[in-house]
Order: sequence, then structure tokens, then C-alpha cells
Amino acid sequence: DQIRWFEASPRYMLHAVNAWEEVNAQGETEIIMLGTPYAMPKQFDGSLDVKRLLFTIGTQGMDQELYQWRFNLATGQTRESVVDDVFNTEFPMINARFQGYKNRYSYNVLMGKMRTLEQPRFQGLVKYDYELGHSVAYNPGEGYWFSEAPFAERDNAQLEDDGYLVSFVWNEQAQRSEVWVIDAQHITQGPVARVILPQRVPNGFHGTWVSQA
Repeated sequence: DQIRWFEASPRYMLHAVNAWEEVNAQGETEIIMLGTPYAMPKQFDGSLDVKRLLFTIGTQGMDQELYQWRFNLATGQTRESVVDDVFNTEFPMINARFQGYKNRYSYNVLMGKMRTLEQPRFQGLVKYDYELGHSVAYNPGEGYWFSEAPFAERDNAQLEDDGYLVSFVWNEQAQRSEVWVIDAQHITQGPVARVILPQRVPNGFHGTWVSQA
């Protein structure tokens, strides 16, 4: 196999959601990729505001949009589109069984305002349904700051979203770290379990879920 290169508009991205192969209506194979690149700020004349983009990146500002690329293996062409530019989300997670295969759902961290450069604030979670083109957000209110939320599949799961999201949460009012377990099918109902940790876990801590260690 040889490496294939595709032309696409310039983007700056930290994390991809997923990528998979799909046959389009013309019978051509495409690679579909979803990711959360930085939004591209525009000037009044519609051109890229380079200074603003560099300032956002340089100051660790987070201004993301959900984006899709379609790389056509037959024609060599790339099609791009914005999936969501309303919610500002990052750190997407999916059911790991669907990595490299078409997935219906992803679970992204909802970005909040940063108080200092050293303290990024992740104020909630957003669940995307790519089949229905629908999204739903969960924000428990002021003073709760999330980390990346890996998906833990329920035993004997029958559906892609049959499981739980597990996230470290900083409880600012109580000044303690907690682990929140949230039903992935009903994220707006909040945690079904909260584990109080004996010491603080830094904001933005990364993790993954391993069913058997």
C-alpha cells in the first residue's frame, strides 16, 4: 500500500473523533474523518484573521468547531463541512469498539471560560448523534469542572451508547476532586454515581477506560 495525500483547507487541530471508510451514492469509496479543529476567525472582508487565530492558539484559548472531511479515494478530491459551530467542544470520546468504523455517537467536553492560562475550564459534556444530526449538552452549573470522559461499555451492551461516561470532576465549592459516572444514554440526568477522591486531580487530566486490567 502507498501513502495517499489529499489537499484540504488549512486547519489547526488537536484531536480527531474517528475515521472510517464509506461508499458514496456514486459507488466511490471515501474516508470520512471527524475532528474538532480551531474555528477559523474571519475579518470583515471574509478573509482569515491570522492575528486573531495565532493569538487564540498562543494564549491556549479554546475556540473549536466540529468538522468533517470526506477524502474520495476514487477522485482524489476532498469535501469539507462544519458539523457544529454552536457548541465549543474538544476532547471527543467514542465507544472504543467503533474506532476505525462508522460511529453514531461521540461525547465531547464542553469548553468554558478560562480564568488563567494555567486553568482551562471544561464546564460540561455534549453528546452528538451523527445519524440524526442532533446534540444534547449537560452542564451541572457553576463550580464543576470536567475532564475528558471515556466511554465504559455496559456488560452485554446491545447499543452503541449503552454504557457510561467516566470523568474526573473538580468540585470547586467543596475543593475536592470526584469521579462522576454518567449514563451515556441520558447524560442530561447527571451522574448516577459520584466517587469522592482523597486528593486533588489536576484539571484536564486525561484517561481511558479498560474493561479488564
